[in-house]
Amino acid sequence: SSSPKKKRRRGEQSGDGEGCKRCNCKKSKCLKLYCECFAAGVYCVDLCACVDCFNKPAHEGTVLATRKQIESRNPLAFAPKVIRGSSDQPSETREDSSKTPASARHKRGCNCKKSGCLKKYCECYQGGVGCSVNCRCEGCRNAFGRKDGSHVVADNEEDEMEGVKTTEELESSAAILETPLGGRRY
Repeated sequence: SSSPKKKRRRGEQSGDGEGCKRCNCKKSKCLKLYCECFAAGVYCVDLCACVDCFNKPAHEGTVLATRKQIESRNPLAFAPKVIRGSSDQPSETREDSSKTPASARHKRGCNCKKSGCLKKYCECYQGGVGCSVNCRCEGCRNAFGRKDGSHVVADNEEDEMEGVKTTEELESSAAILETPLGGRRY
């Protein structure tokens, strides 16, 4: 009996496409920007695991009033956070965005302090884009691109490089070890 139910849910999920964000809000009643569904401008569906949800067609008046109140404080609250590259952007912005995959960037940038832009807490990382000059992050290690435009080195590459010495380091250490008579000091 539970098997057909699972199949039905999978069918619903694939039919909804991008509309269903599958939130799991507990206390916000899905009427805050924390709710992925509400922030995306879509109603919650049965696939969501939210509790005491008001983001449903039955509460349309409340949803619209809350949305209007949020927009009055921040007109761009419901605008897309990740901007995909387009030809009508100013050249300054285009240069910035060309450093990230698919010429995309986060509109406002992130403000990460401890995550190193490596977790979904980082809005840039979550959007699948690199950090840009708009970001105020510290210790940026975003895998999609760092805000300084530097090469991203994977953790295992750094570990491998830790024991490797440069040619200059090898030459200087060899010079210290050799004595004028050709012998070595220990």
